[in-house]
Amino acid sequence: MSNSNNPSNSNNPSNSNNPSNSNNPNDKNNVYCGKLDPASAFLYDIHKNNVGHKIVGWLHIDGQINPTYMRNKLQNIILKYDCLSCIIEPINTEGFFGNNTQKLWRHVGCDIDYHFEIITDPINIEEVIELSLNTSFNPTYPGWKIQMFYNKTNNKTYIILNINHTYGDGMFLVQMLNDLFDNNIEDPKSYSSVTNVKQSKPIKNNTISGIFNIIVLFIKVLFIIVYRMIIIIMKGTRKNTCSADTNITHKYKYGHLHTWKLTDIKKIKNHYGVTVNDVMQGIVIKSLYLYNNSITKSISETKSYCSLSMFNLRDKSALSQASIKEHNKFGFIVIPNVISAHMNARELLDDINTITMFYKTTPIVPLITNILQTYYNIYQKGAIRNVEKFSSICDFAMSNFATKLQNKTIDGKKVIHFSNVVSPHKASKLYSICSYGDEITMNMSYIQGMDIKVYRECVNSAYKWYTKELEE
Repeated sequence: MSNSNNPSNSNNPSNSNNPSNSNNPNDKNNVYCGKLDPASAFLYDIHKNNVGHKIVGWLHIDGQINPTYMRNKLQNIILKYDCLSCIIEPINTEGFFGNNTQKLWRHVGCDIDYHFEIITDPINIEEVIELSLNTSFNPTYPGWKIQMFYNKTNNKTYIILNINHTYGDGMFLVQMLNDLFDNNIEDPKSYSSVTNVKQSKPIKNNTISGIFNIIVLFIKVLFIIVYRMIIIIMKGTRKNTCSADTNITHKYKYGHLHTWKLTDIKKIKNHYGVTVNDVMQGIVIKSLYLYNNSITKSISETKSYCSLSMFNLRDKSALSQASIKEHNKFGFIVIPNVISAHMNARELLDDINTITMFYKTTPIVPLITNILQTYYNIYQKGAIRNVEKFSSICDFAMSNFATKLQNKTIDGKKVIHFSNVVSPHKASKLYSICSYGDEITMNMSYIQGMDIKVYRECVNSAYKWYTKELEE
């Protein structure tokens, strides 16, 4: 790739606004928003030079975009979001529990020539994405970059946003991309996380039997989750090969699995009485089951899969702004599911929906989140280490986001598609599911070797498995 400016090729780019050499974390002029919030800290990885947990989002635009237009848009975005001019600075401190590490936001300025790159060499979008996933940010510069390249063959411009997840959650990142669009009048409250958790309201049920049934359901689901987790932990097998060992260097891979019409996924959702997120998770579990059976050349009667998901806890009306101290606000959940050769589609989706709704309608996620935050405030290293151990039992992680965006233009050119992928930081496989307009896309980043062509066939077969009952 070549770029007329491309200061990223230099190990020591010069910029008067870029990081000062001050190592004093108590200098109020250099500290922004204080300590890194707990959710962001779980995604941060100092040992991997901030490769860590990255989001790569890209837009497909019909036609060629003027670079000056993009540059002006980016200038306004940088001025709007102070965090884009900040870096994360780990500071070792001695606390009650011994050596601890505080991570602070520090304002260092922003040089647009470092963060905006125009690609002129012939290259495909898949290569750009994989390179973005595997390229470290310079730790002395804010951890984000936007690249743009024009493909003359299909007359499309691709705009790729590569940013560390510590800079914000899905709502912030979609809002940032939304600021690139022409005549932006989008209602920010329309952005939503597919897995947004709402505080449950008191259930109005005047009958004793109704209350009793609710209590029984609560105990039943809790027992299922605990029982399955105990079985998984007792097996003692680490399913996640992405350990915290800093001596291991992983090569992240990217694969586009499928893009469906959103209406087709909603037909499955409505037929089985579940959510879109349940359907997508069901497709993942069934496809993994088919894939594992295909590579082992045998049919497994029963297989358990454990997934790690992050529930967005931020109020939709309170988007990430420069004044917000918590750039990410979510809770971790682990969902254990069982699939067998004799299980039908309805049984699997009902199982997924029951457990997921338990997390959504009870205070268990906010409760666990508060416990982790308290633990983190007392002893950061211990809290992060324990979350890493817990996540290691999971077969895969999921990131779901409904953008609620459609019919957008950039420089007068139509935005055809928006998609994203998240690096599988501390997970062996991470599924990124994102919607734009009337489409929903499933991408995967992964560490372990997979035959991606065979797996795509398994994803298509899993989808057809769910639609079979609709066609009968």
